[in-house]
Amino acid sequence: MMEDDPRSDIECCIDQYIQDPNDISNVADEDSDVEFLGESDALLRPSRPVPSGRLVYFCFLLLGLGTLLPWNFFITAQSYWDFKLENKTANGTRTHLQDLYTPMQVCLSQIPNFIFLFINALFSHKIPQRIRLLASLTLMILLFCITTVFTQVDTSEWQIGFFALTMTVIILINSAGAIFQGGLFGVAGMFPEKYITAVVSGQALGGVFASGARIVSLSVGAKDENSAFIYFMIAVIVMIFTLLAYLFMSKTDFYKHYTNCQKPEKGSDDAPQAERTFSEQVQIFKEIWPLGVSVWGVFAVTLGAFPALCVKIISTAEDETWSQVYFQPVVTFLLFNVGDYIGRQVAGFMMWVSVLPSLTLFYGLQTRWSNL
Repeated sequence: MMEDDPRSDIECCIDQYIQDPNDISNVADEDSDVEFLGESDALLRPSRPVPSGRLVYFCFLLLGLGTLLPWNFFITAQSYWDFKLENKTANGTRTHLQDLYTPMQVCLSQIPNFIFLFINALFSHKIPQRIRLLASLTLMILLFCITTVFTQVDTSEWQIGFFALTMTVIILINSAGAIFQGGLFGVAGMFPEKYITAVVSGQALGGVFASGARIVSLSVGAKDENSAFIYFMIAVIVMIFTLLAYLFMSKTDFYKHYTNCQKPEKGSDDAPQAERTFSEQVQIFKEIWPLGVSVWGVFAVTLGAFPALCVKIISTAEDETWSQVYFQPVVTFLLFNVGDYIGRQVAGFMMWVSVLPSLTLFYGLQTRWSNL
């Protein structure tokens, strides 16, 4: 018995958690000899060391990058799609497929993305989280591999078939991306808020990374098909690392500590949760609709202009290398994505919504519509 200090080690540990649940510097390290007594109380689960938290944070950052990587890579490779769909017999004459690609790509990316995000919100509890994440991520890798292979295939004799195949790949890869994105945010929601920030920051970095990868692939001076091969191969490698990052993260004690706090069904950490009723779903949407409308408005206006309208902007500079090769990936895509990343970072420090939600909602949407 500890006569001098009636409070046990476990009580001290719990007090530290309650004081600041987001400060992982207070948790016990791996060498702590604190014994935890039960599995039913989340506060009694093993605390985890700081290094594991930092690794998990980096994994969430990489996973966030992977959620929007398909979208970013497909829109940034505009010159490659123009090359694949150009009229080989009439130089300089744009084809109907070239003009149709960007608007079709945007529609067939965002509509399935919205549908599957909505489906994921309603029925995600029916499928174990780990299966959803791994299956969707694996499918995205396979579809990227198919796209990479076709960079080396001559499709000039069957451009309509190639166009249809590409649109099918876009639908599937964005549907898988929506499932992966919904599952990832569900996992990140179990952690302190800075881990959701890591996911959001990773999404913005995905655009910056895709733009940078496209610039690098163009700078090698190779033919269009070879630079596209390098470009999409980079995407495949990054997505494989994303898969490995999730597998590694899910094995860490830090990850298990927070996900186990959700009290899954006995026998499996990833077992489906109890089914929610329709009235519960409606109540959830009633509580979040202002933020939902805000997000919808921002994305509707943004995607109405980018990239479909922005790719129509051309450079009048006399330097052909800049105007024909680097202008679009740098000005249209890299500049946009850098601004997107800065905006997401600023939003983490300026929490206007918690103070003046109605004013913030009106101002944000009005600014977007005015700019359009």
